[in-house]
Amino acid sequence: MKKTEKIIIIVIVTVILLVVVLFLAKKQKSPFSMEENNSSATLNQELQDRDFLGDGFSVKIPKGWKEQVAPTGVSLMTVDVTSLVNDQRAKQINFHPYYTVVLDSLVNTTREEYIANIKRDIALVAPGIVFSNENDLEINANEAWAMEGNVTQKEIEFKLLMVFIKGGDNDLWVLSFNTTKADWDRDSDVFTEIAQSFLVR
Repeated sequence: MKKTEKIIIIVIVTVILLVVVLFLAKKQKSPFSMEENNSSATLNQELQDRDFLGDGFSVKIPKGWKEQVAPTGVSLMTVDVTSLVNDQRAKQINFHPYYTVVLDSLVNTTREEYIANIKRDIALVAPGIVFSNENDLEINANEAWAMEGNVTQKEIEFKLLMVFIKGGDNDLWVLSFNTTKADWDRDSDVFTEIAQSFLVR
């Protein structure tokens, strides 16, 4: 898959999905596939923290979060289906906090160029987005960095956290966390805990 295609996928799961949420809300549909599933295995999974083992990685799925059908090119998408959303407009469209995992590559690009491209492409579909709090990290002995973003869509203030974790060779794992500004103080610690659980395998 070409670099430009991977960046488009990341943009889709960080911002465009929020637009999809708003569009489907007008049709009174949920963008998340939260169909009823009463199997004991599913219920047990949702009642306790667990580790998701993916292709080349593992990551924590907290209690109350549920895996969703991920868009093409996305390794994992999971939603906090039990969260109490405090933003009234977000509640009306059945929005819930979610995070995704995407595998990308730093081939033929520097870290600085990569970040600049991500910011540029997100800004194209979310004019007015403000990025902040860019920090260097180390997650389970892997070089990492993170940045936050604030964007308003249809009068709903969303806040996102993107965490970039270097893997083997030129692999780059991108974790994107999304919630409302009203629930950021509650959700940010959970997002950090999930990111810190990420293991490259």
